[in-house]
Amino acid sequence: MKNSGYTYVPPGVRIHSGHVYLIAPAKPRKSWAAGIGTLQFKIGVSKSIDGVYKRLKDLSTGNWIQLTIATISPEVIHPFNVELFLHDNYSKNKIRGEWFKLSYAEYQYILALLEREPDAFDSMRDRGAGIREWGHDPCRGIGFNM
Repeated sequence: MKNSGYTYVPPGVRIHSGHVYLIAPAKPRKSWAAGIGTLQFKIGVSKSIDGVYKRLKDLSTGNWIQLTIATISPEVIHPFNVELFLHDNYSKNKIRGEWFKLSYAEYQYILALLEREPDAFDSMRDRGAGIREWGHDPCRGIGFNM
């Protein structure tokens, strides 16, 4: 059989690059940062940083709570797989759709994962996923107003 030049990609694995982001209420309760209770987060993915801001605008329309972008990851090769990894890990905290209740410690853990070297997601490689070479931080100044 002639080689078609295409690489086999297992079902459910996407090979685009993009960013994983977390959106949350702009003013979390002070007790949350002290480790008490949970806060609602949307764990999502976008092909571009502009797309994250558009998503924030869409979610903010008609919402009674002011939302903010809590974090945007550096660009990753397989953002959908990173998102799936996080959704799977926090499925017990799922509210609805892509919204999850996270403690401050869980939020800090996700931030650390998104900032670490690719080996932080070794368990995802079983699905054929890989993370890009890490570099610049495109989201300076993003976060909570505490």
